[in-house]
Amino acid sequence: MVRIACLGIGSRDGHIMSTAAAQLHAEGLVFDLLCTDGNDLDTDVLQFGSFLKELKQTDFLIVRAHGDVTYFKRFDELKQGIQKMRGNTLLVCSEPEVTDEFRPLFRGTNEDFRALRRLAEIGGDANQRAILLWILKSCGVYAGEVPAPEKPMTEGVYRPGQPALPLMEGLRGVGSGNRPTVLVLFHQKFWLTHNTEAIDELLRDVEILGARAVAVFLVANENPLIGSIGIRRVIDEHLVRDGRPIIDAVINTLGFAQTLLAKPGDGTQVADDNFFIRLDVPILQAVMLYGTAQNWRESVFGLSPADIAMSVVNPEYDGQIDTVPFAGQEPQPDGSYKLTALPDRCRMIADTAVRWARLRRLPEPQKKVAVLVYMYPPRQDLAGGGYGLDTLQSVADLLAWMQRAGYLLDWVPKDGKELVTRLLAGVTNDNDYMSDDQLAAAAVDTVAPEQYEVWFRKIAQSAQERFIKAWGDPPGEQHVLRGRLLLPGIMDGNIFVGFQPDRGKCDVKAYHDAWTAPPHQYLAFYRWLRDVWCADAVVHIGTHGTLEWLPGKSAGLSGECDPDIVLGNMPNVNPYIIDNPGEGMQAKRRSYAVITTHMIPAMTRAGGYEQLDELESAVQAYLKAEEYDQQDKLPSILEKIRELCVKASVLSDLGLASDCSTEALAAQIDHLYDYLLEIKDALIKDGLHILGQVPVGERMVETLYTLVRYRNGDVPSLRETLAAAVGLDMEDLLQDSSGRL
Repeated sequence: MVRIACLGIGSRDGHIMSTAAAQLHAEGLVFDLLCTDGNDLDTDVLQFGSFLKELKQTDFLIVRAHGDVTYFKRFDELKQGIQKMRGNTLLVCSEPEVTDEFRPLFRGTNEDFRALRRLAEIGGDANQRAILLWILKSCGVYAGEVPAPEKPMTEGVYRPGQPALPLMEGLRGVGSGNRPTVLVLFHQKFWLTHNTEAIDELLRDVEILGARAVAVFLVANENPLIGSIGIRRVIDEHLVRDGRPIIDAVINTLGFAQTLLAKPGDGTQVADDNFFIRLDVPILQAVMLYGTAQNWRESVFGLSPADIAMSVVNPEYDGQIDTVPFAGQEPQPDGSYKLTALPDRCRMIADTAVRWARLRRLPEPQKKVAVLVYMYPPRQDLAGGGYGLDTLQSVADLLAWMQRAGYLLDWVPKDGKELVTRLLAGVTNDNDYMSDDQLAAAAVDTVAPEQYEVWFRKIAQSAQERFIKAWGDPPGEQHVLRGRLLLPGIMDGNIFVGFQPDRGKCDVKAYHDAWTAPPHQYLAFYRWLRDVWCADAVVHIGTHGTLEWLPGKSAGLSGECDPDIVLGNMPNVNPYIIDNPGEGMQAKRRSYAVITTHMIPAMTRAGGYEQLDELESAVQAYLKAEEYDQQDKLPSILEKIRELCVKASVLSDLGLASDCSTEALAAQIDHLYDYLLEIKDALIKDGLHILGQVPVGERMVETLYTLVRYRNGDVPSLRETLAAAVGLDMEDLLQDSSGRL
């Protein structure tokens, strides 16, 4: 009996021929088909050993690799097994170069290789059937004709329970009407293999939430062999009409970075064209788990390294908004894997997408936006903290900009000082300076315990237990006035300006407490913003808050994770300092924030203050007298240097006592001079950055200098270049400044 084996690497494609094989079996053709997945063989050494034994008696092996064969750790052992096979092998990869590299595994003509490769790359049940018939014919058990390739649609509009439509026809009329439109993007493979349950779930949720749902399947790359036009052309030619997008938001289930293209020859990545910018709508990255939902649920970290690489890190190069897993790969009785929806996570993604889509259509005078600054630990003097940013002045400028843009405001502060004065007159996170009556009068609103109880009982049971363990039964005692929960902030037309609520356990260590839930008031505050005040978006100003550090998985959050519970589906924007990408990623991945990076404070060289300048002049005078052998001047200059060193308190920095000998001081003159130049050359912050303000004048000159004072990869620094131009070495100058006048 003919034995055929199919192995999938990197994409769960091991059983892709099962449907076609079942059809042929029903027609009376007799053969064995062994299907398996590289991930299963990697994790089960006994199963891999059994597979190698089967290979010895196999007539034809088909290997389908996604990306590269290195996704299968045992590939080198597999190659050794292939050498012992009695039959033939065809390896087809999503990367054409890999397919070409392993062409020698196929012991057949180039014509047959090209024919089989074309059938495999086009895909679909009809072409899988043709591959099987070719194998059976080559083994002498089928005498009929092998069908020519059939080209299924490579991109189209998917409709659950109905035939797919070509893009032109399926997108006709999309973009008209009053409802916002959310597009779900997914790979053509899932349409070809009838594996669309999770896509159906997303579409249903979008429709239930009142938006129009449209699903488009595609092959990401342009490929003349199979006829695909690629995602770039799908966007430019079908999703943008007359320069405007026909949809309002995208749920993208495609893994990896779509804009990164491999450079021919060296494999490096370059983003040469971010076509998503031309689409100009929010794009939410939905995570397709490579493993099972159970593994994800039980993991403290959430996503596996493969999930993070494929569905988080790489898509971030395209600028996508991080969300959560929407489906897992669940093993079936026959060993195949089915993409199975995670219903609560699908609803979460759909709700977030619909909110972003509505926000895009909503006129500015109707938009309700919460602007939050930080006060943690909860002290009045820490109001508006933010690393490298003048947070309060930035918010004052932001409010003025919003008013000019058409947002509805009752009041615009003239500066950050006026803003903080008004904020501190209201409820804050530090209310020890007000009586209960004053707090009641200043509160913008409060949350009744009955209302909070309703919200609280809707969150996951495990989260309820965590809140109660840390803070007692709701509403607790933290920021509670006469039984009602206080809300820190002020109202300004359709803009709420306030403080992110108190994290509790008030010390800096509590920022990153991975086990303690925030107080009940924390949850009540964000629920009030979303469900009572009905905020359309929230803006967290500065680096960094406490929301993104709350207990839960590190990425790919579940409904039991505190950041997901607290903020949920509200569109979130967070200006974050550009020199702290690591912590910015926390806000992006754990609070689904759109990170808009801002500049660091303008930097300048420290220079010298009066005493140091005078000391430097005295040292230069000593070095010059020494060079010209003016020995009579040296003692008096040394005494002047000692006097200035004592005033500036620098002798200890040189390892000298204040009453050191003249000889000891003279021996350290070169060291002293180097030290003074090092101090003057050091970079210091010249104030704080204010959002939207570009440095001008001397501050711009110093900012530009700081950007070019260090080497940037292969590009030398400006100082290195100038030194080299006059025959000097910059490193020598820095190490031995006193060696040259």
